[in-house]
Amino acid sequence: MLDELTLTLDKLSPAEQRVAHLVLKDPQHFTRMSMAEIARECLVSQPTVVRFCKGLGYEGLTDLRENLASSPPIDWHLTHTTVDTTDTSENVASKVVNESISALIALRSGVSKTSVEQASCALAHTHTEGRSVGFYGCGYSSVVARDADMRFSRLGFNSVACTDGYAQVVHAASRKPDDVVVVISASGRTKELLDAVDAANQHSATVIALTCSSSPLANMAAIHVATNHQKNMAQSFATGSRLPHLVAMDILAAAVSSKLDSAVLRAHQERAQRLLSYRRYA
Repeated sequence: MLDELTLTLDKLSPAEQRVAHLVLKDPQHFTRMSMAEIARECLVSQPTVVRFCKGLGYEGLTDLRENLASSPPIDWHLTHTTVDTTDTSENVASKVVNESISALIALRSGVSKTSVEQASCALAHTHTEGRSVGFYGCGYSSVVARDADMRFSRLGFNSVACTDGYAQVVHAASRKPDDVVVVISASGRTKELLDAVDAANQHSATVIALTCSSSPLANMAAIHVATNHQKNMAQSFATGSRLPHLVAMDILAAAVSSKLDSAVLRAHQERAQRLLSYRRYA
């Protein structure tokens, strides 16, 4: 939670930044304050406090406080480990691993239980109703989209991965109500993805975004699962953005599996056994 807030601080309005600084100054004290006390302390209105909470992906102040109270302490020494030309191979290895750990800590601290529940319910509903699921990603995020397609296909979902802008828009324009589109993006600002999301929204599909808070994509999606990352993490082979997306997709797949009935899970296990039988070993 604290890591996520630090990552998005410069994207907040001046009024929301005052609320953020209050959280960072004394997180435990913040969890005991009422909305009126927070608004008075920060010289903001109560709707601003609510807007601040929702901008981070929470339902409201209660949801944010519960997440903040349960968040583990963060090892701040793992952040800001940018690789540069003076690093030895040993230092590069250490920094890349530290970035990965820091990225996962940020995900654990910032992921909203409400968002995960909403996203997993929407995905499980597509299976029950026989609707489709599309996974959209460009560049490094296309790896996550293809991985997600494989995971959900094996669970018996009618899924597809779209990894170029034209295919995404074409797929989105043919969606129907109760279809789901899961969009993965580190920046949340890729034009082709935003065009596809706009088309999906026009056809009443449910859009789930795995992206950073306060981005255009997060604002356009019906459900936002926050996957924030440090700005400097973008250079290390996209580790800081791709890894949280992969783990977030693991979370959704596990949450969806828990919602499927036993018959569906048995069918999944049988498919897995059949796949194993197709393999040839030397």
